Amino acid sequence: MGLKPTIAATIERKRLRKQECIESGQHSSPPSRKKAEEVLGRKEKSHKPWISYNSWATIDDRKKLKQKIEVTKSERIKDQLRKDYKEKDKETKRSIRRDKRKWIDDLIREAEEAANKGQMKTIYDITKIVCNCKSRQSQAVRDKNQRMPN
Repeated sequence: MGLKPTIAATIERKRLRKQECIESGQHSSPPSRKKAEEVLGRKEKSHKPWISYNSWATIDDRKKLKQKIEVTKSERIKDQLRKDYKEKDKETKRSIRRDKRKWIDDLIREAEEAANKGQMKTIYDITKIVCNCKSRQSQAVRDKNQRMPN
């Protein structure tokens, strides 16, 4: 069973393009993705607003320790790395808790200042952030056929 000439040509072009990427050392990303990253930049992680840069540094250190544990073969070295990881984990969690407490205190201070000035919208916005309240969007009532009633 032969393929149509256009399908065979398309498959051949894709195979050649993939081979070119491999030969040029671009195993994972085709040239278009590389150019897009160059122009647009990489997508950054979504950071929680209360986590400081120092906390992110300890998180990265903890991640590196975890990777070392996974790669290491010697049990004696793994045990030492696990102890280091446990300490780094405690330090990271303490740092994040401290950052969040500081962030909430700053928000509360800002809300008190807004209350003294009579800025109700600011107080409302801060209250929503602290309470983690999401505004609920009402959905329209529909019948069984997913149509709006008259």
